[in-house]
Amino acid sequence: SITGFQNLATTVEMDITNNPQLNNLSGFNHVINISTRFYLRTNALLNSCHVQSVCDAATANKLTIFGNLTGCNSVTEVLAICNNSDTDGDGILDVNDNCDNIPNPGQEDANNDGEGNVCDTNSDTDGDGLVDANDNCVSVQNPNQADANNDGQGDACDSNSDTDGDGYFDNVDNCPSIANPNQQDCNANGIGDVCENFMDTDCDGIQNASDNCVAKYNPMQYDLNTNGIGDACEEFPKVGINNNDPKTELHLSYGSLYLDNPEKAIILKGPDNLCYKTVVQIVNNQPTLGLVLIPCPN
Repeated sequence: SITGFQNLATTVEMDITNNPQLNNLSGFNHVINISTRFYLRTNALLNSCHVQSVCDAATANKLTIFGNLTGCNSVTEVLAICNNSDTDGDGILDVNDNCDNIPNPGQEDANNDGEGNVCDTNSDTDGDGLVDANDNCVSVQNPNQADANNDGQGDACDSNSDTDGDGYFDNVDNCPSIANPNQQDCNANGIGDVCENFMDTDCDGIQNASDNCVAKYNPMQYDLNTNGIGDACEEFPKVGINNNDPKTELHLSYGSLYLDNPEKAIILKGPDNLCYKTVVQIVNNQPTLGLVLIPCPN
């Protein structure tokens, strides 16, 4: 900066020219009565010239200015800043605004032509082949311009868009491109099963194409009669005791199952293909129901 002129009040002419290190005029931020001209030329680093004396000279049409940095290159630029002109109210003074009649605080300029995207009829911010003026989603590529809810905002930008029409907005849909109203995600990785090409209707870890009982959870795939239909999906003969409509293979109503021989038990076959019998054991003087491994019945 130039100093030592704080007490200068009157001069015939002021000439600040060819100062390669000058970047501001803080020393001239006061009223100076200039009779003829104020020259401010070819100061390669000067970008802050909007001080009282320069603003007064520009207003009085006594300023000759050029060859400095943006903002200090013309009387128009100087006056715009001196007058704090911001035509579109976007917080960017007109002299620095690449689109001074339409608010664009981000100053986006995709093609770097100096004209802001919102003012530039040739701008294509997202590079999808559609100029911004005709693009329903300026910031995200969407050459197909899909707009499922017809609200004028492209699905790629629309938080209320439901591309696949399954009742879930895309921003919460775990598979936005394929309808999946049940949002099934068996492996809980956040990606809907229909989008992972892993259809497992019953979430038992077996894909539908290989599952012998698609509709019911049966990870062990038991099929005792080897007919290709998982036991979980197959109807076996049902016996009812005090019941004419048994719901399972053995259904007791209004009664109990009583085994009065402690050496006898209900035998269960486990998923490990081993057999266990239920027994009442005494542990710490307390009866406890337990399992004992036995040979499977022949």
